[in-house]
Amino acid sequence: MESENPKSPGIRRLWLVVAATLSCASTLLTFEGLLRANALARPVAWMGYNELIDSRFLAGGLLRPAINGLALGPGRSSVPWITNHQGFRNTDPIPDTPKPGTLRILSMGDSFTVGYRLARKDTYSAHWERWLRKRGQRDSEVLISLVEDPVQGLFYLSRFGQRFEPDVAILGITLGNDIAQAYVRLDPRGDYRLNPAAPGGIERSDPDEFLGFAHGLEDYMVDDACLEGDPRSQPASVSQRSAVVGLVTRAFRRIVPPEGEAPASYYPPYEAPRLFDPNHGLGFFLRDPPPEILAGFERLFSALAGFQNVCREQGIRCAVMLFPQRFQVRAEDWDATVATYGLRPSCFDLAAPNRRILNFCRERGLRCLDPTNEMAAMSLRWGLGLYMPAGDMHWNALGNRAMFEASKLLVSELVAQAGGSSEIP
Repeated sequence: MESENPKSPGIRRLWLVVAATLSCASTLLTFEGLLRANALARPVAWMGYNELIDSRFLAGGLLRPAINGLALGPGRSSVPWITNHQGFRNTDPIPDTPKPGTLRILSMGDSFTVGYRLARKDTYSAHWERWLRKRGQRDSEVLISLVEDPVQGLFYLSRFGQRFEPDVAILGITLGNDIAQAYVRLDPRGDYRLNPAAPGGIERSDPDEFLGFAHGLEDYMVDDACLEGDPRSQPASVSQRSAVVGLVTRAFRRIVPPEGEAPASYYPPYEAPRLFDPNHGLGFFLRDPPPEILAGFERLFSALAGFQNVCREQGIRCAVMLFPQRFQVRAEDWDATVATYGLRPSCFDLAAPNRRILNFCRERGLRCLDPTNEMAAMSLRWGLGLYMPAGDMHWNALGNRAMFEASKLLVSELVAQAGGSSEIP
């Protein structure tokens, strides 16, 4: 018995370690099960993006009207989602004619503008509204309207938006996404066509065969000369497989951005990229783009010219704002994009679409804001990512804050030109 005594403390410590390990594992497994069970129940009550949009235009745009509930937020969280009966992402009804002294801004754009997976208060448009009211424009109101792209934006403004008599109209352009959609919308097989005799110079079309991202553009590929190596295969990460690890990862990402994330593809992931992929839009960043890409820019410019013309006719101060891709804002995301899609970096110019659009706006005398460099500087200075995790192309709440900071000078200038206070800094 005495010979076993020296080993007893070691054995006891071993059993304590084993017991503690089993206890922790049991707790984690229980927590994992609870999180997964909760996640399975949530989609029933929480609305996804497709459940928030309508198939037809209402007075406020393409959002479903009279919603007051919860929508899916970042990760497995929820966010409050309210639309008025007109389909604006506003709480109160919007009268056609604003009250005397009211400054009204019509903020139009896609999911970036309406706040994909965000509460309204976190959108850049809501930041404008609070900022204007705080600095003297007490009766300011910003109407948030969903249009999927600038072609639809022109149609909406000419048919619905202008009747609300906005002082200022600002149209967002998602780089890649909106250029691709302009190509689709105004194609001979698209669902819109330009017609000088129609209101705003645009009308709906009813093609026999609609050209869409899943029925017509799959074969337009980035040239093999601009690819090197195979696209990186990325199996599901541990954070995707485990609810507990995913929860911790999302919390950590709010503090420290990941090394780099490529935007996910609209098409099956990790294949050679399509020119017109509406998620990453890599074809629009080529140094030497093919004719189809140049046609996409020309169709976009036609929509922007129409937007400017409608604003001039109605006496509305207007501007467009560019929404950069995540790989334009963080170098780490570009490195991840190159690796994920097997790109040859020398084929790409990350400022190309910005430069083309800015040159067009300059020639037309149309105000255009490119916040890319400012947002990149803010992300670097804050040490935080501005985009949603897991390859999502959208801004998070901080990204919307950065967009607001980059755009508030433009907004103040437009407000002053529209007859508002000229004292807003």
